[in-house]
Amino acid sequence: MPLKAYKTWSQERCRRKVDATLGPLEDYVRRHIRWTARLGIAFILNVCLISPFFAGMPWHSYWRTVGNPLLLLCLIIFLALMFEAGWTFTHWQALREYRRAEWSYLNATRRVEPENH
Repeated sequence: MPLKAYKTWSQERCRRKVDATLGPLEDYVRRHIRWTARLGIAFILNVCLISPFFAGMPWHSYWRTVGNPLLLLCLIIFLALMFEAGWTFTHWQALREYRRAEWSYLNATRRVEPENH
């Protein structure tokens, strides 16, 4: 049985309602997106720093003292990047579903005016 629409709301009012409801979750997702980007940049930078220490490269003689710790750091950053990317993707998907649920609820319980362009 469909819900009855009692009130008429504008698109802007519906948008404000959804933003008020999901605002903290959006901030949380944005913060994790920024951390994912930072870790990605750190990983790429670390990979670029490791390359001069490979065999046949100019600084190969320093592989044990500098290259190995850089390689370990690269591995740690890669694992952190994968974890953060998975965490971000999961919460981004949840935010999308919450947003869809909010809009479908508003459309079911309110008469939403069409947008005027």
